[in-house]
Amino acid sequence: MRYVLLVILAGVAGLAFVNHQSGSTTSREYSAIASAIARRPVEVHCPSFMKSLISVDGESGKVEFDANGRPANHADLSADTCSALGDFTKLVRKKSFGCISNDSCSGDVDKVVVALHTLTHESYHLAGYEDEAASECFAIQTDAYTATRLGASSRVARAIAHYYLESQYRLTSSDYHSPECRPGGRLDLGRGWP
Repeated sequence: MRYVLLVILAGVAGLAFVNHQSGSTTSREYSAIASAIARRPVEVHCPSFMKSLISVDGESGKVEFDANGRPANHADLSADTCSALGDFTKLVRKKSFGCISNDSCSGDVDKVVVALHTLTHESYHLAGYEDEAASECFAIQTDAYTATRLGASSRVARAIAHYYLESQYRLTSSDYHSPECRPGGRLDLGRGWP
């Protein structure tokens, strides 16, 4: 019985180590993207294997702000968000984003698009934007950048950004919407809209 328990514990420890090693690489990649968007050095954290087993907060991503409105130097992404981001490259290689041209993607593609958007959105919080509507609007205009950094062609990246705007943005709560989030509005970054 002890031998079986030791084998199980060794397997869990090995899985946790492999997950930590691949998580470190992707966290560095996500941190580089977030740093470019935030225009300062920041980090993006994905939960460890063990932490992902017990996480119950329900948020896809989070950046803490101090009492003076300054953001932390890191964003915490949920295990689901990090897992979906990890699937992004596989789906790009398999050309799974063809469905976005007719707004009828599977749940897997939806999850990946929302995860990509979460990374972009949290990066704007790291840039100092505490307001959800502003961060959301800026992220919508920057999702194509994030998609290209993760390996999508510019055509697919623009289509992904458009897909989020047309099919996912309307599903967000009113806190994430602003009448100024439109071409020519106060939150228009001047980059063109998806």
